[in-house]
Amino acid sequence: FSGFQTVQEGYTGVRTLFGRIYGAPGDEQLSPGPTLFWPYPVGEIVTVQVRRQVDLSKSFWPTYRRDDMTLEQATERADVTQPIRPGTNDLGDGSLLTADGDLVHVRITAEYTVDNAVDFLHNVNPATIDNIVRMALRRGMVQTAASYTLTELIELREEPVAMLRANAQAMLDRQLGGRDREVAGVGARTGVELTDVQITARTAPLAIR
Repeated sequence: FSGFQTVQEGYTGVRTLFGRIYGAPGDEQLSPGPTLFWPYPVGEIVTVQVRRQVDLSKSFWPTYRRDDMTLEQATERADVTQPIRPGTNDLGDGSLLTADGDLVHVRITAEYTVDNAVDFLHNVNPATIDNIVRMALRRGMVQTAASYTLTELIELREEPVAMLRANAQAMLDRQLGGRDREVAGVGARTGVELTDVQITARTAPLAIR
């Protein structure tokens, strides 16, 4: 009776038999609900959360002097003699290079779903998927910013978002390589779909703004 298990709402998964994903091709993925299968250690039901969100508020955004400072307050205190200082941590300023050689700051949020649990569990360490999605969005935003001028990127609402989503999804769909392969675990599809991508804020460097 220990073979009776339940896949909770908001989750999907697969059955594994002696460590291998079990089921007919195209029918391996489980839906929420009770499932009967061989008990552990012969069999196991591995589940993953279907829908998750990531927030890239700092990757391409300037660092304020105080955490409670608003964009307007930071703009008022901006000084052209104080250059943008790139960094890889919370102390550095994030920015992007546009098609006309200007700099721009953006904030991004996204929601993704695991649409193929078989690809996902075959090819991705579930503990790393948030970082993989963030990495895809960062790369996609770099490519997107390089396709628009500063004015276009700030004023056009839909086109840059659509390009960002397409660029990031392309990375998640294609064979990964290099560092991406190391992060994912192997070079293959992630089984993840970006269902909602938003550029929630856009601005020129604060001294220019």
